Amino acid sequence: MKKLVFGGFFAACVMLLASCLDGGNNERTDIEIGIVDYYKSPGKVLLRVNEGDSYDSYLYSPQMQNSGYEPGDIIYFQYHINFDSDENVAAQTNGYWTVTINQSLAATKYDNIPYLTDTATILSNEIPISELRADKYIQDYFVLTSFHGEVMTDQKRRYQLSYDANQEVITENDKRIYNLFMRAVETDKGKAPTSNQASLIAFNFESFLRNAIIAEKNEGKKEVNIRINYITSFNKDTTAIEKWNKLDFGYLIPEDN
Repeated sequence: MKKLVFGGFFAACVMLLASCLDGGNNERTDIEIGIVDYYKSPGKVLLRVNEGDSYDSYLYSPQMQNSGYEPGDIIYFQYHINFDSDENVAAQTNGYWTVTINQSLAATKYDNIPYLTDTATILSNEIPISELRADKYIQDYFVLTSFHGEVMTDQKRRYQLSYDANQEVITENDKRIYNLFMRAVETDKGKAPTSNQASLIAFNFESFLRNAIIAEKNEGKKEVNIRINYITSFNKDTTAIEKWNKLDFGYLIPEDN
């Protein structure tokens, strides 16, 4: 059986969206996505895991203080928390929960392209995407996991997400849907043997959502419905796109917008 090359615990936990809860005591081990924030508590690296400024939105870990991450980095991580520890009894006063983080990995960040690339033509060194998953929205970024089957170990990839800023929104089941197109390009072939791999990526949706929210509110809608189209296969001689798949998800418009 091929293993998922993703980095340690992510192969088991992130791929399966597994949550590992400890029995007994008021403790938990889990996985989360957060954004590095130095500014909530000067001198400390905090991970912001939710929108808003309550203490429930921030995690502090001693292990992260010399991690090398920069403000704004989006991190996948495994953490352990003891809600009854001395630090966490005072969580509301401190402004954050204290956790132990032993595994972490940064997502690669990209900007969207507000014009549509040629969806009928294969890009140079383009590779298919086996599956695409939407993981979280945090501070203007949608965090995604892109899966790739049977590629060379240590293969390197870059991604692009393009859309027609003037597109006509399609309607399905009374939902207005915006189409975007994601592509993956191999930048380093890697080496044998082959393996199943995944990439952690985050696309900046700030500009796209700002315009889409205005349009949807004008239509009396409370949600922006997004469809990311991605290529899953080419023809046998890799001269034409054979099949597209799609990932649909929604963004609830905040009430204060």
